[in-house]
Amino acid sequence: MCIGNRFALLEAKVVIFYLLARCELKPCAKTCHPLRLSKKNFAMLAEGGFWLKVQARNDVHTSVSTSVNGTVINGHI
Repeated sequence: MCIGNRFALLEAKVVIFYLLARCELKPCAKTCHPLRLSKKNFAMLAEGGFWLKVQARNDVHTSVSTSVNGTVINGHI
């Protein structure tokens, strides 16, 4: 595995961590419940796509919400 591939994977993991640490993912009106998988593709894809609502968290942990100089600004960087 090349260094660029490992770096891209690490970067994707960091983005997912910060997204989940600062936001809540909830089903929205377009979300299909129960989830129906598409039979057209080999990959597990939902019919009509995956739809989620992204809302900011009110309870962000202080270690996630600190800025570069170490001060917290209303839970946001």
